[in-house]
Amino acid sequence: MSRFERTYAQLLKQASSKLERLGVPNFEQEAWWVLSFAADWENARLAAELPRLAPASAGKKVEEIILQRRGGRPLAYITGETEFYGLKFKISPAVLIPRPETEVLVEKCVQSLFEKKGKDYPVSILDVGTGSGCIALALLSRLPQARAVATDISKEALWVAKKNARSLGLEKRIQFVRGNLLRPLKAPERFDLIVSNPPYVSPDEFSNLASSVRNFEPRLALESPNGGTWFHAQIATQAARALKSGGLLALEVGENQAGEVSEWIRKTDSYQEPTAFIDLFGVVRIVMAEKK
Repeated sequence: MSRFERTYAQLLKQASSKLERLGVPNFEQEAWWVLSFAADWENARLAAELPRLAPASAGKKVEEIILQRRGGRPLAYITGETEFYGLKFKISPAVLIPRPETEVLVEKCVQSLFEKKGKDYPVSILDVGTGSGCIALALLSRLPQARAVATDISKEALWVAKKNARSLGLEKRIQFVRGNLLRPLKAPERFDLIVSNPPYVSPDEFSNLASSVRNFEPRLALESPNGGTWFHAQIATQAARALKSGGLLALEVGENQAGEVSEWIRKTDSYQEPTAFIDLFGVVRIVMAEKK
C-alpha cells in the first residue's frame, strides 16, 4: 500500500479527527455518516469493508464534505438527506433539518391514537407546516390505514415533502396543500389528529441561535412573533374548527413555552385540559389537548 492509499478505516479515523478539531458534536458518529455517504453504502456494508482500500474518489468526497463543515454548513444540507424516526428523508435548505425532539412528538401521537382508535383504524391526520413532511410521513409509516393532509406556505418545502412521500411509497396516502396554516383547507374537512411543529423562536432569541442554524436553516420555519407562541395560538384557534369531537391537537413548543401555549389552548374553550410532555433531553417540548 502506497502512502497515498488509505483504507476505509483510515479514512474514518482521519475524518473523525478533523471533525473533532472543528468542534463538531458527536464527531465520531458524524465521521461514520460522512464516510457512509462518500462510499454510498449502508452502515452494515461499510463496517464489513473497513479493512479494504478506499478509492481516491471516496477520499476526495470526504475531504469536500469536511471543507463545507468547516464553514458551518450542516451535514444534512451537504448530503441532502437525514434520518428521522428510522426513515431516510431528503433535505434541502428550504426545510428545517428534522430533530430527535420531534420524534417524541410523533411517538406520543402514535401512542395516543393506538389507545383511542387502535392501530388499524383509518385515522385522518393534518400536519400544519409540514416542511420536509417528516411528521406526517413518519405517522403514516406507523398507522397503515391512516391518511394525511399536509400544509405549508413554501412551495419549495412542499416539493421536498412530495419527493419524500414518493421515496417512502406513501404518496397515495397523503395530500399536500400550499397555504398558510389551516386556511387552505376546505371547510367541512374534519380530522382525528392535527399536529404541528410550528416556528417558535422569538425575534430576540433568533440572534442567539447556533450559527449552523441561524445562517443555514430557513428563517421562515424558525421565527415566530409575540414571544415565539404566535403560531401556536393561531393553530389552536383554527384547529378547533377542523378537529372531530375527541380529536387530538399536538404541538411542539420551545423551551419554557408550554405554559403559555397551554393557556392559548384554554382560551379557545374548545379543548379538554392540555397535557405537557418532555423530550429526550428532559425539556418540556410537547403540548397535547383533546377537542371537546
